Amino acid sequence: MHGAEKNSALELLVLSVLGAEVTAIVFVVVLTYTLPPSGGAYGQYPFQDSLVFPIMSMFAVVCGLLTFPFALWLLRRVSLGRSSVVIVLSAVAAVVVVTPFFRLFAVPCAFAAALGAMFFCKRRYSIPYDRATNKQMQADGPRGRR
Repeated sequence: MHGAEKNSALELLVLSVLGAEVTAIVFVVVLTYTLPPSGGAYGQYPFQDSLVFPIMSMFAVVCGLLTFPFALWLLRRVSLGRSSVVIVLSAVAAVVVVTPFFRLFAVPCAFAAALGAMFFCKRRYSIPYDRATNKQMQADGPRGRR
């Protein structure tokens, strides 16, 4: 973060799209390995078809763009080092748990998990600041950096 001020919109946009890409890659891998034998792509490697990665990437960019306003709202004054890991891991965990059983609900569950993790990170990793001067305060309180 620059001078411990707010996170920039560009940083949050890049992290939103990258997090969505990582989650989408995990989704494709889990989906491929949990296909039933009657599935058309059963027995193939996750990215064996040349169209899978470009289509997945476009879908992930759209999901990252949908996530961005929430990240901008919730993570503007949050330590991104810790919170980005928590958010991506929660979305990936949702995909890994939900995809084998309910393929169509994996993406909405990942979005809900990421949103819940953003609320958690706003509460847990928030950087305190003085509203009067709009500057960062000493991080010695219970909500400061650890």
